Amino acid sequence: MTKRQAAIELYCHEKKSITEISVHLGRSRQWVYKWIQRYEEGSATWFEEKSRRPIVSSSKIPEATEQSIIRTRKSLENNPCSQTGAISIQYALRDLKEPIPSIWTINRVIKRNGLTRKTAKYVSKGHEYPKHFPDTQQMDLIGPCYLGAGKRFYGISIINELSHAAKTYPKPNKSSICIAQSLVDYWKEFGFSDALQMDNELSFRGSNRHPRSLGIVLRLALSFHVVPVFIPIKEPWRNGIVERYNQTYERHVLKSVYCQNMEELCVASDEFASFHYANHRYSSQSNRTPAQMELINGKRTTQDLEYVLPDRIPLEEGVILFIRFIRSNQKLTILGSSFKVHRDLIYSYITAELIIHRHTLVIRRDQNIYHVIHFPMPVDW
Repeated sequence: MTKRQAAIELYCHEKKSITEISVHLGRSRQWVYKWIQRYEEGSATWFEEKSRRPIVSSSKIPEATEQSIIRTRKSLENNPCSQTGAISIQYALRDLKEPIPSIWTINRVIKRNGLTRKTAKYVSKGHEYPKHFPDTQQMDLIGPCYLGAGKRFYGISIINELSHAAKTYPKPNKSSICIAQSLVDYWKEFGFSDALQMDNELSFRGSNRHPRSLGIVLRLALSFHVVPVFIPIKEPWRNGIVERYNQTYERHVLKSVYCQNMEELCVASDEFASFHYANHRYSSQSNRTPAQMELINGKRTTQDLEYVLPDRIPLEEGVILFIRFIRSNQKLTILGSSFKVHRDLIYSYITAELIIHRHTLVIRRDQNIYHVIHFPMPVDW
């Protein structure tokens, strides 16, 4: 700016020529002409730099469209059951017959207006994890939670990995009977899958007093040829789909809807499950809803609507899978019994396959059998 002012001083007061000014200041003639012209425009700040931002930007969306995006985002946030991402905003704008910007444009508008929400990303530990069934349902517990009157309850959440068809069943406790009844209700509505994946909650397994006597939840699954799969101990992210659904359920139901009793909570849970089934979209399934995915995957075999959970379920033939991570002590614990495994299995995931009718425990990694262990169990068939 000092040189610009010096150029005008030489031009106006010392009456130097353009060439002399150019040589004296070490600038081009075009530069001298530019600042003389800027000075003659009469602005008091003629020597300051002007913004080079274009007057019209080809990438800037109309103000009305930006406000429409902001308004739609806030409207979705006000609905405790809605998703609020760019995909959901696009579908909402389409329903309103308004212009539909691209996903990238919507995300830019959301970020520019401070409407983003950051979430932590899962970082893999690098250990190869076994995957056995493409068609799996995940099950998990929520709770203990409390109603307005201080009454304690639990939620049993079940979700299908392929379609994300999900539902949470509020129950007064987490007994195996309540969990089994929730499974029956879910299978009546959404049908069976090849496997049922869960964590190592005692109510899912049976009893610590008689660890090899399988509980009613496992007996129920085996009776309908559904393979129970237990994830590694203290690794809840292996049931990541149902864990994420639990967060959504807690945010949209438990933290948004005031319920005084179990009847009101059950109604709110049913309403959210119906809304989730028809409206929530998942990027993992090309932004389709669970209802759309169910149509694509075809109708499943469902539980008989007249089926009533019996007091006693005979133990059926079948297989139970336990996925475990072997540490440096080479110790594997299954249903209260511990075994020492081959040292090659240290720091890797293995699958312990319990074949009930053969009383056999088969230890595998990458389809290779490392151990076949006799595993006697009480039978009642």
